[in-house]
Amino acid sequence: MTIHYLDVDDEVTTAVARLRTASGPHVALVLPAGSRIATSRINFRLLAREAAARDRRLAIVAPETAVRAIAIAAGLPAYATVASYEQALADELAQEARERHVPAGPAPSLRSATFRRGADAGSPAEPDAPAGAGAAEAGVGPAGAPAGPGARTPLGEVPGGAGTGSIGGAAETGGADERAGRDGGGQPGRGQPTGARSAGALPVAGPLREPSGPRGRRRTLLALLVLVVLLVTAGAGAYLVLPSATIVVTPLTMAAGPVSLQVTADPTATSVDAANLVIPAQQVPVPLSVEGTFPATGQKISQTPATGSVTFTSNDTIDPVTIPAGTTVGTSGGVQFLTQATVVTPRATVSGTTINPGQASAPVQAVTPGTSGNVPAHAISVVPNRLQAFQVSVDNPAATSGGTRTVTKVVSQQDYDAAVKQLDTRLAAQLTSALASLSLAPAGTTLVPATATLGASSTAPAASALVGTAVPSFQLTATAAGSVLALSTQPLAGLAATYLEKAIPAGWSLFPDSIRTTESDPVVQDGRVTVTVTARGERWHPLDAASLLAQVKGRSIADARSILAQYGQVSITTWPSFVTTIPTLEARVTLTVASPRPSGS
Repeated sequence: MTIHYLDVDDEVTTAVARLRTASGPHVALVLPAGSRIATSRINFRLLAREAAARDRRLAIVAPETAVRAIAIAAGLPAYATVASYEQALADELAQEARERHVPAGPAPSLRSATFRRGADAGSPAEPDAPAGAGAAEAGVGPAGAPAGPGARTPLGEVPGGAGTGSIGGAAETGGADERAGRDGGGQPGRGQPTGARSAGALPVAGPLREPSGPRGRRRTLLALLVLVVLLVTAGAGAYLVLPSATIVVTPLTMAAGPVSLQVTADPTATSVDAANLVIPAQQVPVPLSVEGTFPATGQKISQTPATGSVTFTSNDTIDPVTIPAGTTVGTSGGVQFLTQATVVTPRATVSGTTINPGQASAPVQAVTPGTSGNVPAHAISVVPNRLQAFQVSVDNPAATSGGTRTVTKVVSQQDYDAAVKQLDTRLAAQLTSALASLSLAPAGTTLVPATATLGASSTAPAASALVGTAVPSFQLTATAAGSVLALSTQPLAGLAATYLEKAIPAGWSLFPDSIRTTESDPVVQDGRVTVTVTARGERWHPLDAASLLAQVKGRSIADARSILAQYGQVSITTWPSFVTTIPTLEARVTLTVASPRPSGS
């Protein structure tokens, strides 16, 4: 008899190895509470197949009722304690001895056998033990008779009755019927067939008889050959049906960034300066030209003075009166004329009581040009005081005429300046309109309207050639050179991506296709153009499948899932489906690290 004590963490492969090393036909495996082997019914079926292939009588000793029930369902007898197993074995051996009329030898017990873990525990009884002591302890008397009152035959402890046990899944009856079928000498009675066993006893093989002669040797060799085939078949079957697990871990993905940079655009830079965050800016010329027609508001006035003739009459009877040219005469309304020649009025003569005045005529011209000098006849009557003293008067016998006034439009300096101002306004509007045109920006660039400048305008024709010209309207053309900065977005995105990669923690990898950049509107301040660019992406942590597998071998599925969850999404599939533990054999576990994908893909 061999008894093996197993540890809580021992796998079914350890139990199979112990079973193979057992030297005797009777083997017991003692499973502690919580044994990993007891978590699966298939483990007990594997043990049952191995025991059958090696012609071993295997029993399970376990303190847990549920474990014993699983073992019995798999075809293995089960006991709560080693003592109950020994007692059942002793009863079985005694029963077989009585059936074959062979005295029962000393029953194995804890006193008559020495047990060690992993080795055959059966040994002869102690020399000092009294005759029949072993059998008595096992519940059998010295002559093979049943023990006295109080002795009992332990049963495989299965719910359903104290008098029945299950061996190989079939119940065997015993108790009173068995005792009634035996006679006093331990012989089988009339109601019991030879070879019947007591309820709950271990299935024990009968005594092995050595075959003799060539025929016996051939049978022995044939049996050995069959045994080898059975062992190989059992080993291959055990390998094929051992539990397996398939694990797939998809690495975690996390957000990378954001990383924000303030980049300066410099039109004098020729290349990207990543260290100082400077990129080149392109100066884009914008040629401008406008023209217009403007009215002339200046005036050129042409006037001619009125002319006529006046007659001076003198009543001076003493002397003739000389009237020089340029003497001013006029109308009572203030229109003045100048005499154009010197005339002398003769002295007046007296004839009786009548005075005959002296007269002289002189041409006159209006002092103020224009139509105001055109006065009717007899309108000129005013003479200077000097002539009044000589009793000289004046009169125009006919109306004066010939006074004219003509007004002509000309281009004034004010007209020219106002036209230039209007054209400058139109040049600025043309520049604004050009900045909104997509065709103005070079390929791959963005205009910065705030950097637009408008140069001084030039006009044609020049003011010196146009001012004073007698025309009702004039045309004027103005031209100017504008410019604006254009930025390339490609260096901005490249700089942001470079700094984002530098910000990734050690051990992580960045999805290149996940990088997204955004740029703010350019800001112009103190002649500097700055742009804020922000980069975002996703990163993932590369995983080593061998390292992950080492962490979860032999763990429960719940523990394995908890361990691997920190690395990403976990999928665990076991075969058979009721397996609750990750196998320790690497050949039975497949752990795959799936290719991660960014969430935006």
